[in-house]
Order: sequence, then C-alpha cells, then structure tokens
Amino acid sequence: MPPHWPPSAASGRAPALSLFSSATGTQPPASWRVVGVPRGKIPLTRFDIIELDGRQVLRVEASRSYGNLVHALAPAVPDAGMRLRWRWRLDQWTAHARDLAADFRLAFGHESVSLPALEAVLVGADADNTGSYSLGYVEGVTLSP
Repeated sequence: MPPHWPPSAASGRAPALSLFSSATGTQPPASWRVVGVPRGKIPLTRFDIIELDGRQVLRVEASRSYGNLVHALAPAVPDAGMRLRWRWRLDQWTAHARDLAADFRLAFGHESVSLPALEAVLVGADADNTGSYSLGYVEGVTLSP
C-alpha cells in the first residue's frame, strides 16, 4: 500500500510542485512535461510561461488541439484535508482549492472504499473535438494541508 501524505498529521508536509514562477525563460519548469495523444495523432496544446500582471504564469493555448502538462509525484495516498490549490484566469483571476479525498469519495465512493495513491498533478486543455480555440492562464498550483 502506498504511503500517506503527510507522514504524520503534525508535519503538515505535502509533496512540492515546481511553481511556474520558478521557470527561467518561456518553458515550464523541467518537472512539468507535456503529454498528448499517443503517436501524436492530435496537435498538442501549447504551454508556455509568460509575464502577466507582473507575475510569471502558465499560458495554456488550445487550437484544435489536446494536451496535458503533467507533474509526476512519488505515489502516495493523500490524507484527509489535503488540498490542491491554483489560480486561473480567463477574464479575471479566480482562486480554487479542492479537498482531494473528499472529491474522490464524492465521485467514486460508491465504487471504492479506499483512496488511491495520487501519482501526478496536471493542467490540460482539449479543443480537438470541437475544432475550437481557447486561451487561459494558470498560476500557484500547490498541494497543502
């Protein structure tokens, strides 16, 4: 069985995600990698780092494309209360926080009594089926109690 985060409730530790603001240049930090459809049958969504509102943020541009920007983690079961937090912008910045265990139980609790290991966090955009275009910005993706 995979370990839990945090190792003890008192530690308050969570796996660290490389922040987009730590990027040097226009490419996301090396711990984030782009993943698309096998054999490249669909164009990749574009992920790059730009300055916006005085901060370095991830720009996500989908144009008849599909893709995910994935940050792998050492597999571990998140403890109750572990939250995924991020901010995104279409017209204005909006902050979000999701309780990983609570969301899993809400979606899959009728199918599984145990919480699976979290193995990665991803940001994605999909516009291939609709043949459309979208542009958004993401920052501050973190895991924390």
